[in-house]
Formats: sequence, structure tokens, C-alpha cells
Amino acid sequence: MPGLRKHQVLLATSAMLVLFLLGACSGLPAPDQPATLTPVVLATSTPLPPTATITIMPSATSTVAATDTVIEPTEEPRVLEYISQEEGESPFSNDCAAADVLMVARYYDVAGEETVGDIQYDMIGCNCVVTFDVLRDYLQSTYGLDVEVVVTFEPIIPDLEENGFDVSGITVVEDIPHDVPVIWMYSVNAHWVVRYQGWNYDPIFGKYLFTETKNLHRPDLGIGLIVTKPEE
Repeated sequence: MPGLRKHQVLLATSAMLVLFLLGACSGLPAPDQPATLTPVVLATSTPLPPTATITIMPSATSTVAATDTVIEPTEEPRVLEYISQEEGESPFSNDCAAADVLMVARYYDVAGEETVGDIQYDMIGCNCVVTFDVLRDYLQSTYGLDVEVVVTFEPIIPDLEENGFDVSGITVVEDIPHDVPVIWMYSVNAHWVVRYQGWNYDPIFGKYLFTETKNLHRPDLGIGLIVTKPEE
């Protein structure tokens, strides 16, 4: 039977192929198996003695506890009160310097009940121009204030000296301070104002900024008296 024989040959060939494949696969090394992890028994910490304490350190984000420190408030800045030269029904027409003196004296809390007219009469005794040296001496002797005379225009010094003024104590500066009152005169025989914190306290024209101009003012001929109170 030719068909049966052919079928037997095919079966035999298939069997041989299977045996060959099984033999080849059995020659491959077996993959490594993961080792079995042995559980470790952690030893318990040694207990703290009864007297021991634990200090917990604060973290970087912990809130700082409030303390009993008392911060004193800073001193309130002084206020310069504007005064017109007509205050107190002054009988004098040229009381700008006296008004400046009273503004500064009140600023430093050394003034009493005096008026602009009282100061003018006490300072020069008549209705006339107050020069810088008279004004300086009056502030020092009457109120005990320190006064430094400065100019912002150096050529004015020879003019002062020619008119008989003592210029030995005058300092030339580029600018005047703004944090203390400065009684400012724009020429030797002109008008006095107080300059403070960026403002002119003008006994005639009122309060206005340094940058504003008045026809009467000549800042290129400025003489200033920087007025301060001695340390107590």
C-alpha cells in the first residue's frame, strides 16, 4: 500500500524533528532564579533612662516664638510752624528776621509767649534791617542755640568784609542741609526766610517750595544760619 507507507514515513520524520528540537533546547543553560531574601529582624533601640529628656530642634520653617522685647516707637519728627511777620499785631514793618527767630525757637521748644514784635524790639530795638551777625548773636544768647553761618556764593565774602562784617567764622558750602532749620538771607540787606525740608517758610509770601521763585529772592547771594540745638 503506497499511501500507507508514505504516511508512515511522514510520521517518522516528524518524530525525529521533535526529538532534535527537544535535544537542542535541553542544552541551553537554565536562567538564574532570584535568591530568596531572608527577613532581617531589627533590634529595638535601647530605652532611655527615666531621667533623660529629648530636645526637639526647630526646623527651618518653624515659626519664631514671640518674645517679651518691647520696641519703643521712634521719635515723631519735629514740625516747623509757619509764622507771618504780622503775628501779634507787630508795629514794625521789617520783622521777617524776628518771625524766623520765633519759628526756629518754637521748633526747638525754647520759645515762651513772645511775639514777633517782642523779638524784633528786643533784638535790635528799632525798625531797621537785622544783619546776620546780630541774628546769630541773638539766637545764641537768648535761646542757647548753636548757629553756623554759611554762604553758597563765595564772592559775597569780600563784599561782607568791605562792609565791616567779621567773616572769619563763615563757611562756604555747595548746599544747605534740609533736615534742620536754616534762616536764609538772599543778600546782605534783603529778606530773611526759614528753609526746611524742601520748603521756604517766608514771613511775607507764605510757605512754598525751593523751586518756586520770587522776585525778591537772590539765591546767588545767599547767607544762611544753620540753627541747631545743643545736645542735652
